[in-house]
Amino acid sequence: MGSKIHARHSVIYAILKEISVGRFILLRHIRARAYIIIMIENTPFQKIEVNDVWGMEPDDDPNCLLGKRFLCRGSGGMIIGPSGAGKSSFILQFACSLAIGKPFFGIGHPKKGQPLRVLLVQAENDALEVAEVIKSIAEAEKWSQATKKLLHENLHIYCIWEEVGEKFAAWLGGRAKDHEIDVAFVDPLMSFCGGNVTNNKDMSAFLRQNINSQLKKQNHKNPDLMNFGMIVAHHTGKTGDEPSEDPTSYDGMGASELTNWSRFVMNITKSKLSTTEQRVFNLSITKRGNRSGMLNSASPGSYKCVIQHSIKQGIKPVTAKNSENGHGTGLNWIYWEKHEPAIKGETPPKSGAKRIRPPNPRTAKARAARAAASSPVVATEKPVKAVAPSAIKA
Repeated sequence: MGSKIHARHSVIYAILKEISVGRFILLRHIRARAYIIIMIENTPFQKIEVNDVWGMEPDDDPNCLLGKRFLCRGSGGMIIGPSGAGKSSFILQFACSLAIGKPFFGIGHPKKGQPLRVLLVQAENDALEVAEVIKSIAEAEKWSQATKKLLHENLHIYCIWEEVGEKFAAWLGGRAKDHEIDVAFVDPLMSFCGGNVTNNKDMSAFLRQNINSQLKKQNHKNPDLMNFGMIVAHHTGKTGDEPSEDPTSYDGMGASELTNWSRFVMNITKSKLSTTEQRVFNLSITKRGNRSGMLNSASPGSYKCVIQHSIKQGIKPVTAKNSENGHGTGLNWIYWEKHEPAIKGETPPKSGAKRIRPPNPRTAKARAARAAASSPVVATEKPVKAVAPSAIKA
């Protein structure tokens, strides 16, 4: 009993000592009956006691948002892709998936089916462009009214054009608190950093000071958690060269500090399989891929899968009302899906229709041969030739 009282007094003394030098710390009691500092407000550091490590359980981290600590509260990730690849629609579909509790190419909350509260901040698309993408996703995935209601409750989208740097970080923190956000998407990074993306000093100031001060602060709803996680979209360098089939985590345009700050890095690169009719991309995770849970359709251990823009057509049926302005007149869904190789001579199907493959002559011939071989054979007698009576010998 005396040892427990002594331990409590020691903790109280440690708190008073920190407060006496102008620091405020938050202590959390964990299963091993030890205290560990999980969040420090007004101080730019986190102290971890080595003796407390033995009682920690990384697989049971309450701050984990995606995968096996692929993304946690208090940290950020980066999605890199070339201009025109469709990063904005990719980001929006990722956000929608998390908001309704559906894994996005295998990436989702550790508790399957657990929806997250998501904030999407973007600067390049207006409301109608956002609506076009969301309607495409809803039609492609056949959302029910309950799913649409869940999305409305969990996804909050803002289009802003003026806030940058420190002011943007403060604005972001305010919206995260208002909506009790788990994950924030920022698209693109360059629109909001307010500095030179090629300058490590500028990027350190924006990410490690301005953004981290919002991500790592105490969650106002649950004091045991950090605030929220963040995923940013970023461009590859515009060199004019074809993107590499083997991307690296440093392919994003600008300072290396962007990659160093990011807990994970995801790359979207044009695939050699891509054609004018079918745009195909490689989705690679070049940093912490083993923690992502991403579906792997390429090769084991590569953390890469092949994805494509949907080739299905028609966001809504053509009517007399919308045929004049071009809506619903053969536009493809704005939807990312797992790559399915196109078949020569095949016409992309309309919305909701099944693929109809052209007949293969060799296959048809072989099928006919098998049918003939398996059919029962009926024996037939040859006709007997008639013989005249005079020709028969006595």
